[in-house]
Amino acid sequence: MKLHYKRAAIIGDCHGNREFLKRAIWQASKGDDEIDVVIQVGDFGVWPSSQSMYNYSYDLPVYFVDGNHEHHPWLLKNCALAVNELGEDVYYVNRGTVIDFSNTRILFCGGAHSIDWIYRTEGHSWFREENLTDENVAKCMAAKDIDVMITHDAPTICKIVPEDYPLAMPNREKLDEIHQHLKPANWYFGHFHKNWEWTDPDTGTRFFCCGADCNSEITHKPGGITGKRFAQYAIYDFDEKREILTDGI
Repeated sequence: MKLHYKRAAIIGDCHGNREFLKRAIWQASKGDDEIDVVIQVGDFGVWPSSQSMYNYSYDLPVYFVDGNHEHHPWLLKNCALAVNELGEDVYYVNRGTVIDFSNTRILFCGGAHSIDWIYRTEGHSWFREENLTDENVAKCMAAKDIDVMITHDAPTICKIVPEDYPLAMPNREKLDEIHQHLKPANWYFGHFHKNWEWTDPDTGTRFFCCGADCNSEITHKPGGITGKRFAQYAIYDFDEKREILTDGI
């Protein structure tokens, strides 16, 4: 699939917080009128009981992967295509899907382990389908000439948290395999609810963790949405095949 866009704002976890996504798009676009698409790195907020995240127009097209906090059975049942339009210009991208955004080849692969699973109810607020499968990995490994990875989780090589959670390791180790095989120039993810970036000296891959809605203290006042600029996002130019800048919401 080839799509003709110029420049993307890459935005972190929303958790169903539509105001955060609106603010992030506004913040990114106000200083760059060439941004014409949004890529969101999972925990978008897909639940059959609430369609407010995708039955809404964000002024720009939004493409997102699944995080661990989505209703995965609903996605599996209703989103069989590589790219699925859920609402007006809001698209869920299935795991292992490659999209050519102008000159940039991007591989999408959502999914992650919920470290808070013990506090959730299986089949209601937590689903085993959140985890990456061998089939997902095989599809990703078959991709060619990938410039950018969009995932929810991160490989274990990213020492983003001070301690490893054993149950999270199988997913992250699968991403290690993909990283070592594909060696993309840029890798964007979320999940960890923090701002973090690092370049692997061996592969040259630049990893960037997009901050989440819970990192940004957005409040509502009569004059509009206000808040501290804390959750980082990135802007990527598809024609130049490079990250333009990073900023905060």
